[in-house]
Amino acid sequence: WQDPSLSFSHVTVDGNYVYAAMGQHGLMIIDVSNPRQPILIRHWRAQDFVYDVKIQGDYAFLASFRDGLRILDISDQSDPEEVTIVDTPGELRSLYIENNIAYLADGHSGLHIVDIRNPARPELLGTFETEGSVDRVCAQENLVYLVSGGSSMVIVDISEPEAPEILSRFEQGLISYDIEVSDTLAYITYGSNLRILNVAESRNPV
Repeated sequence: WQDPSLSFSHVTVDGNYVYAAMGQHGLMIIDVSNPRQPILIRHWRAQDFVYDVKIQGDYAFLASFRDGLRILDISDQSDPEEVTIVDTPGELRSLYIENNIAYLADGHSGLHIVDIRNPARPELLGTFETEGSVDRVCAQENLVYLVSGGSSMVIVDISEPEAPEILSRFEQGLISYDIEVSDTLAYITYGSNLRILNVAESRNPV
């Protein structure tokens, strides 16, 4: 499946469906049960840029740049229904979901921690502000890893979500685009490069 007039910001796969964040073009839901013949099921248009999408159960969670966290009921993929919007004060660039908690990278407004156990009534648990903007986020257990200010990796202890605590900051020296953590390793992309850091000691990544 392709449309040369569109560009992808982020994709998430859930079962036989691909959910594509399309920037100014909203969200696309594509049936890939037959990989040789993907079928566009629904093009859901927003009034804002959609930069990221995550799926949990029957819900899609969208990072909407100016509007904040948009939550859609996708139990019927052909007819998504918006459930609610969590307005954030910054510019929402990405999100990460783990254990019914959504971590929102909200630009210069920092990191927001939101309880999404009830998608219709999400609850803000805490906020963490740091130098520069928070552009990318991922989480593992009680730790959150941020790409901040374009060139820094920040590790935050969120065991008490209402009072997040910074553990360390690693200066990359170059603009970073994304981060993913698996076990004791953090994978950070910058430019055409990949940096791998050992984060076994969260106060001293190397």
